[in-house]
Amino acid sequence: MQRSGVWVNATALQKIEHFALLFGAMVAPPSSANEGLGLSIEDISFALLVFPSVWDWYLNWRERRRGFYTVWELDMLRVGSAFSRRETGWIRQNPQLAERLVPIQGLLSEADIRSARLDWNATCDRFHKFAQTRAKELQRVVRVHRDPFEAILPVLDADNPLGEYRKISLEILRLMPNPSRYPKAAVEAVRSYLVLRLGMHLGLRQKNLRSC
Repeated sequence: MQRSGVWVNATALQKIEHFALLFGAMVAPPSSANEGLGLSIEDISFALLVFPSVWDWYLNWRERRRGFYTVWELDMLRVGSAFSRRETGWIRQNPQLAERLVPIQGLLSEADIRSARLDWNATCDRFHKFAQTRAKELQRVVRVHRDPFEAILPVLDADNPLGEYRKISLEILRLMPNPSRYPKAAVEAVRSYLVLRLGMHLGLRQKNLRSC
């Protein structure tokens, strides 16, 4: 099998969460609060991700729930596109996945499944072209879901932002558990204090701080 790159552990965990949401939407009952597709869990497969009709349903489902498209949907389309890419696409390199396909009313017919099984590469080619075109369409209309700085705006607007963060570190010390009675909690508090102080003085990225 050929590949164009390798996901680091953090990226892999993120993609697991994203695909869990996608397949979760497919198995959620239509009558539930999630208004899912209602598929049996035995009927879901990565083979479904080479059909534009399936992606249209999922993208519309995401848009209905949020009210607009975000970079999240754009990123998912790009991952799907990479999975179907010539030579390095993981789904393209696994045509046996087509054996898992079953008809889905309104989305996937017996004829679609037969066509995919007869020519898996052509099916992947069609989806790859669809994904690239749809990604360009979404790129023009995506909106920011939330301001990443909103949670820390009071700190950023303060006259002395570092002083505000120092208050947090002092509060950690003030509430430090008794290490004799609660050794684990005390160690966790010390870790939080050190991570905060290191972040203040060294300007490390969030990703690096999470690894501490």
